[in-house]
Amino acid sequence: MIYICESFIICLLDLFSKHHINNTLKRGEKRELLPEKLYFINTKNTGIAYNRLEKRPNAVKIITSFITALFGMFFFGLIGDKNASEYLKMGSVMAFGGALGNMIDRLKNGCVTDFIYIKAVKKFPIFNLADVFILFGAVIMAFSDIFKH
Repeated sequence: MIYICESFIICLLDLFSKHHINNTLKRGEKRELLPEKLYFINTKNTGIAYNRLEKRPNAVKIITSFITALFGMFFFGLIGDKNASEYLKMGSVMAFGGALGNMIDRLKNGCVTDFIYIKAVKKFPIFNLADVFILFGAVIMAFSDIFKH
């Protein structure tokens, strides 16, 4: 039950951060956090990763909902597996919570709010907390699998 609560908290953190950005910054508005390095910029992503399929919003909703549902089945199977490592479970908690946050945002608003921009890296995408949780969750799961004994 604790893993489900943790995923739910991650999802809520993501949704709250997007709500906060939407209430404090107009679309396209930028706020500098670290001079010439880190910004909040309120953007909308109607596509998948780098706005792929942005002209096909219904396809994007179907694809992301399907992928999130599949990962949800994996997540619920994994957290019940007594032989699965704690690292694998924690990675899945993070990834599922993030995926759920993005899916809810997309289904509710027709797009995902992205707002974190790191200018120090050329061509770096604008992303959100859900993306951070998904990335770190996937990395933890991969390392858990690579280094299992």
